[in-house]
Amino acid sequence: MGIIINFTARTVAGLDFPLKITSSDETTIFFEGSHDTELTARKISGSIDRVTGDMKAVSIKIKKNTFISLDVAYALKCRPTQRMF
Repeated sequence: MGIIINFTARTVAGLDFPLKITSSDETTIFFEGSHDTELTARKISGSIDRVTGDMKAVSIKIKKNTFISLDVAYALKCRPTQRMF
């Protein structure tokens, strides 16, 4: 699985849909996003530790007006790539 952090666009890509970086500092990047359809609502939120590379995220999919139909927890170890410039 590949996660791409774009600080210029303030996005995180690689999970099911693009997510927005909500805040960041020297040690942590926080992100979240949602994707709604006519029948379902989906939300992903999480964080990446910039020092250790640990990423934690939770994804919840809710069938509108009924119940939670999917709940997924991600725990990944990210490896930084080399800067291009």
